[in-house]
Amino acid sequence: MGDILEKLKLIDSIVIELPISKTEFIELLENNIDQKQSDVFDVFSSSKNEYKGEVTIEGFELKKKRRLFEMNINTAKAVGVFEEHEDTLIIHTEINAFQGQAKLIFGSFILFYIIFISAFLFVGDDFPLFVLPFILLHASFMIGVPYLLVKRSVRRMKYDLERDLYYLATKKKGVQV
Repeated sequence: MGDILEKLKLIDSIVIELPISKTEFIELLENNIDQKQSDVFDVFSSSKNEYKGEVTIEGFELKKKRRLFEMNINTAKAVGVFEEHEDTLIIHTEINAFQGQAKLIFGSFILFYIIFISAFLFVGDDFPLFVLPFILLHASFMIGVPYLLVKRSVRRMKYDLERDLYYLATKKKGVQV
């Protein structure tokens, strides 16, 4: 299943190398993310932090916080593992947007259209077959649009996370980008 989701670009992975020690970076990351809380209360948070999640010695689990009146819906979750070599921190991160809501939406649409099309095909003999292409076109839009939104969520999270983690590591040391 994971291979299929990677080919559909609903799961992606990146490796980020940062010029900072593991303990320094963990401390910085903990100070710049909010602890996990319900998604419902994200919009009412007064914190300026962009991410929520948890950080441990081994790695992290992050999601973008939702903002009030924000048009970009980001459902992706990043799970990273830390690895330190000399003075360089290497972060192996997997970004996955095919989770709870996406599974529910795709599963509901596919189940609905399978039942809908099979009911028309097998119930009555007088079903006009010229309607079938319109139903399939409608199904492709109803499944295709959420797919494109979820795919964009992965791409956007990958870009933002790489940029933000690099900025976080270099701003502490005073390195100019």
